[in-house]
Amino acid sequence: MNFNEFVNEVKDNIKLFLTKDYENAEVSTMECQKLNRAYTGLMVRKEGEMLTPTINLNQLYEAYKAQPGVTMETVCRKIADIVIEAPIQVDLKAIFNYEDVKDKLFIRVSSAEANKEVLENAPHQLKEDLAITYHVVVDKDENGLSSMFIKNDLLEQYEISAEQLHEDAMKSSPHALDCMTVLCDPGSKDHILFCFPDPIAV
Repeated sequence: MNFNEFVNEVKDNIKLFLTKDYENAEVSTMECQKLNRAYTGLMVRKEGEMLTPTINLNQLYEAYKAQPGVTMETVCRKIADIVIEAPIQVDLKAIFNYEDVKDKLFIRVSSAEANKEVLENAPHQLKEDLAITYHVVVDKDENGLSSMFIKNDLLEQYEISAEQLHEDAMKSSPHALDCMTVLCDPGSKDHILFCFPDPIAV
C-alpha cells in the first residue's frame, strides 16, 4: 500500500472506529511544511467544534510499514483513541479577545497550492509558492500542540487588519513556540518564522 492509498483508507474508515457523536464529523487532511519536509495532517472535527488535534499521517505510515503485522484496523483504532482522548479545554471568551491571544499567536508555512481552498477563507500572505497562515496556541504539553487556525470570521471578531495580525504574529511567534528564523530573500529584511512543533504523534 502506498502513502496515498494509506491516507484514503484512513479518511474513508476512521469514522467506523469513533463513537456515535462523531458520525457527522468532518474528516479532512491538510498539507503542511515542517522546516524542510512536508507532512500530511489528519483532522477530525465534530459539528460545532472549533478546535481539534492534527495527526501526522506520515509518521503513522512509516510505523505501519515498519511493522508488517500491523493492520489498518489497528492504525484506525489508534487514531480514534487519539481523537477521542485528546479533548481540548479552552476558555472561548479568551480566544475571542484579541488582547488575550496577542501573545499566543504564531505562524505556519504550508503549500499555497495544496491549501488554496482553505486559504480563501483565511488571512494569509504568500511567499512564492508558500502561504503564511496565523494560529493561536491553545495548549502545549509533552504530547504536542493544540492550536486554533485563524479564519476570516475570527479576524473580524478581533476587529484588526490582516496586516496588524501578521505584525503581531511575527513578534509573538518566537515566544509562543520554539522556532527557527530564516530569511525569505537574502536581500530582504523580511523573515519567516517556521513554527512547526510536532503534532500529536504515535
